[in-house]
Amino acid sequence: MSQTIHQRHHMEFLDPAGIDLIHQSALKVLAEVGNKVMDPVARELLAGEGARIENNDIIFVPESAVEKAISTAPSTFTVFDRQGMPFMELGNSMIYGCTPSTTLQFLDPSTNKTRPFSSKEAALICRVADALPNLHTIVTKGNISDHIPEELKCRYSFLTALKNTTKPISATPDEDFASVVDIVELAQELAGGKERFKKKPNMFLYTEPIPPLVISPVSCQKIVYCAENGVPLVYMPYCSRGGTAPMSAGATLVQCFAEIYLGLVLHQASAPGAPFMVGAMPSILDMKTSVASYGAPEFHMLVAASSQFTARKINVPFFGSGGCGDSKQLDHQAMIETSMSLLSSMISGPHIIHDLGYMDHGVILSPQLLVLCDEIMDHFACYQRGVDLSDSENWVQSIKESGPGGNYITTPSTYQNFKQIHYSNYFDRSMAGMPLSMDEKIKGRTLEIIENHKPEPLSPAQAEIIESGWKRWQKEQRK
Repeated sequence: MSQTIHQRHHMEFLDPAGIDLIHQSALKVLAEVGNKVMDPVARELLAGEGARIENNDIIFVPESAVEKAISTAPSTFTVFDRQGMPFMELGNSMIYGCTPSTTLQFLDPSTNKTRPFSSKEAALICRVADALPNLHTIVTKGNISDHIPEELKCRYSFLTALKNTTKPISATPDEDFASVVDIVELAQELAGGKERFKKKPNMFLYTEPIPPLVISPVSCQKIVYCAENGVPLVYMPYCSRGGTAPMSAGATLVQCFAEIYLGLVLHQASAPGAPFMVGAMPSILDMKTSVASYGAPEFHMLVAASSQFTARKINVPFFGSGGCGDSKQLDHQAMIETSMSLLSSMISGPHIIHDLGYMDHGVILSPQLLVLCDEIMDHFACYQRGVDLSDSENWVQSIKESGPGGNYITTPSTYQNFKQIHYSNYFDRSMAGMPLSMDEKIKGRTLEIIENHKPEPLSPAQAEIIESGWKRWQKEQRK
């Protein structure tokens, strides 16, 4: 009979020698292969850092520029909520959960059927995330089906989130720099002005290169604008091995970090010390289906490796991934992919885990899966805490309370400490009867949140800023 032998592993995805090898190889790619930089302002800024330009837009960045950028990028920064209170201390030991608020299809928890995503569903997702303690931030994008001008959808999604959660928002206006400026200016107004926003940013922004080794004009503009305006920025390559990255796992990481280093140098050249977060999504191109998988074990292993690389070579916050997969329904595949991806991320030390609730490689978003992710993250937190040895002075005494052949049911230490154990909201440990299934419990909790949870309302002043902004954008669009 054949068998599979599993090697013991202490979950270091890259050893120090491997990290150094990837780092040096990425620097070599920067200096010898180069990146295609499609914006003249960005090319000028990079040239000021010692970069060489060939064929008008191929940029070769020296190691010294990377070292300088790493030295000025902050290792920690804080993102604030809608009320101006500290909410995410990024770069410390905390891990925060993040969900998109939109995608192409919404999985209705009442019918278990999908439908196109509109701003109504986006508001619903934001309310669910607002109610769940392990979801801390929400990504807004423009893929809503509402009958509003395409140019305004990113802005409208951002306003929808503002109205339905107090938690920080990450805006992702794809290839739309005008939306970036409008969204940031509105966030600045909500914060009390540009300088107050720099001190207490209530949002952050996302952008990415185009693998392999290309950065678009809009991505360059976003990087420079965010740095100059103190908007925390996530810069994250998303590639697929065999499609937009090499098949080699090591070479894929080298490409990702060559792209990341280019973005970091440009960002810090624009404003040294501006807040910058690294991400990496090195997936696989599934040759059976031609999709870039969200559930592949290789994908989440390389995300975890990227997290550990970032901590040791760049020392800035890391934007991880998890709580997602490729299944089209809430079945066993979805549960396995969700649990595996969350565990992989949580043990590798990211600062934000995004994509919670994604199914069908990012096409479907499920509020029920968000509720399940919240519960899974609670369970994994027990692993992260490790074994607490702080009560060592009481160990022998607690055993004396029982003695040989006794029990601990009635001892003082049990009475004082039994509530420290994690008790699940949904898992059943009973020994009799036929309780509700996990599916029924998760569905019930999801519908309860949808029907009853009311986020803290906007203040009259905040509501006026948002309404005025929307009217102004509509007017400008009609010109």
